[in-house]
Amino acid sequence: MKLGTLILDRASVAFVDESVQPRVMLDIEEVSGTVKGLSSDLGSPADVDLHGRVDVQSPFGVTGRVNPFAAAMFVDLAITNANTQLTSLSI
Repeated sequence: MKLGTLILDRASVAFVDESVQPRVMLDIEEVSGTVKGLSSDLGSPADVDLHGRVDVQSPFGVTGRVNPFAAAMFVDLAITNANTQLTSLSI
């Protein structure tokens, strides 16, 4: 499998984890950026550059490289986040 470039432009995701109590709910909004070179080739990590907001007020960014298909998954990501309210993660 090989994907040249995945482009996201103001995408949104509602996330709910009901496997824990209390359940975790959050909205990931305005996600924009790219994932370039995603491939099932074992030695070929993809470049990740994404940014958006968690629950409107909390900007985040994810940059680095990842290969989720390798036998030993490769992840080298830097994640930045500001203003996330932990109460919204636990209601």
